[in-house]
Amino acid sequence: MSENNTPRTLYVAYGKGLNIREMKRHCPDAELVGTGEIDGQELRFKGIAQYSYLTLCPNKESSVPVAVWKLREEDADKFKKVENGSSKKPFSVLLDNGYTVNAFGFYYEHEYSIAMPAKRYFQEVYQGYVDNGFDTQILHDALINTTHEFYTKTKDGWLEFSTPYEQAGNEEITENPCDETQLSIKPTMQ
Repeated sequence: MSENNTPRTLYVAYGKGLNIREMKRHCPDAELVGTGEIDGQELRFKGIAQYSYLTLCPNKESSVPVAVWKLREEDADKFKKVENGSSKKPFSVLLDNGYTVNAFGFYYEHEYSIAMPAKRYFQEVYQGYVDNGFDTQILHDALINTTHEFYTKTKDGWLEFSTPYEQAGNEEITENPCDETQLSIKPTMQ
């Protein structure tokens, strides 16, 4: 318990929760415990239309930078409403100071499609990367990889909307559908 006997919990942020100003606006009593990373994951944007958010996707060769916040339990309960459609999950986070902590976070399950984020959301997350001293190239890579999965190149050179689910013929995906030789984010002109 904290000084005022209010129960606290640890929350791991890898999206908008990295933005210190936004986190303080939503949870004024939030305390930044530290930054670190979650191994074996990479970032993608998932959701619907302009309501897509960063989520984690397994990748043994990657890691995701995160911030760990100490929140009042009633503030943590707000995330159940804010993170609509996502699943709460415990994470083990290796902090930059060498300690490992257990915290909860949210991620979007596989039933949500790859989708492009709203400009404002991307900018808020980008500011969070700056706030925490993270390499913004990681965020740009997430956007590029999401874009590759969102669009496919057709035979006539035009881009076509697609999701990994559609690309796999409604079968479970076991490989990365993002093959650089088959996908493009720029249409070719005829």
